Amino acid sequence: MSKSIRWFGPKRIGWGVRPIHPMGYLVLVISIAGLIAGINFIVTGSSFVVGILIALVSILFFIIVSALTFDKATST
Repeated sequence: MSKSIRWFGPKRIGWGVRPIHPMGYLVLVISIAGLIAGINFIVTGSSFVVGILIALVSILFFIIVSALTFDKATST
């Protein structure tokens, strides 16, 4: 049985997660772009509700993907 690829691992120093695979970096960039877009909607006054929804979806996307692809055994 093959082992699934893990995209995130523990930080070297401190608490949290870090990308350990190129797909992890892609997920991180997409999440940051969504958060910035949501904040932009809120700050510019375009649509407060849409801005909050975009920001929350990007945060939830990152949390869910990083939790599902986290590798505790990575120690590099």
